[in-house]
Amino acid sequence: MSKPKIEPHKITKPVQRMAVWFAGLILLESILITGACAIRVPTWVSGFLSISGVVLVPIFLTMVFMMQTRFRPQLQEDSFYYEEQKGLFLVHTWRPSRTPGQIADIIIWVHQHGDGPKTEGLIERIEYSLGPKFFSAPIVKTNAADAFRMEISAYGPVLCLARAYLIGETRPIELERYINFETDFRPADRDASGLEEVL
Repeated sequence: MSKPKIEPHKITKPVQRMAVWFAGLILLESILITGACAIRVPTWVSGFLSISGVVLVPIFLTMVFMMQTRFRPQLQEDSFYYEEQKGLFLVHTWRPSRTPGQIADIIIWVHQHGDGPKTEGLIERIEYSLGPKFFSAPIVKTNAADAFRMEISAYGPVLCLARAYLIGETRPIELERYINFETDFRPADRDASGLEEVL
C-alpha cells in the first residue's frame, strides 16, 4: 500500500489550507451520508446523521467566510512561507514592447530580502518556467552577477514559476510571480533604463 501523498508540514500557503478544508468537508459529508444509509437500527441514528450532514455545510461556509474577511490578515501572515523561501523572491520590471505583436518587454530576476542564499553565493542555478507558449522546457540561468535575470516579451499577464537550486541541497526552493501589466495598472516607478518597475 502506497504512503499518503499529503505532507502536512508543506501545507503553509492560504490556498493550500483552503483546499484541505474543502477536502475535509467532502470526506466528512461522505462519511455522514454513508452512515445514514447504512445504519437502520436504532432508527434515530440515520436521521441524526442526515441532519448533521445538512447542518454542517452552512456552518463550514460561515467559517470560510470569516476566515476570508474577519481573520484575513492572520491568514496571510505566514512565517513558515518566508522560512521556506529563505528570503528569496521573484521581482520584475517591464516597458512597452519593442517586439511586434507583443505588449511588454519584461525582465525577471531573483531578489534576496536580508541575508540568505543569494547574498551568501549559495544559489547554483535558477530554473524558470512560463508554460509552453514561451518555452518547451524550463530556462536555466546561472548568471549570479546580474541576479539570474531573464528577459521575455509577452502580450498578456503571465505566471512565472521558478526553482532555486542551492549548492549542497537536493530540494529546490519554489518561487512564483504573477506578472500583470494591463492598461488599468499603473506601475509604481520607472528606472533609468526606461523599464516600468513593479515591486
